[in-house]
Amino acid sequence: MKNQSFYQSILQNSILVIKVSGKICDNEGSIDNVISDIKELLNSISKLKVVLVFGFGRQLDNYMIMVKSGTSFQLMLYKLKTYLKNMI
Repeated sequence: MKNQSFYQSILQNSILVIKVSGKICDNEGSIDNVISDIKELLNSISKLKVVLVFGFGRQLDNYMIMVKSGTSFQLMLYKLKTYLKNMI
């Protein structure tokens, strides 16, 4: 089994792509966990760059339902912007 220093050495000076699913985006607690884990990685591995990719399939489906029902999509966008600002 590989230890933490092994992963730190192979990820140093790297770009890590993390795909966050729509299911995780729906749950504020899950988003907080993802952000916390990313912060820990960035603090423990030098020169690591992280690229986040969001699925948002479920959110797009919900958006289409909201558009048809007249509900605003702005709240969902606001939450996303807030989460992203907190990551930096």
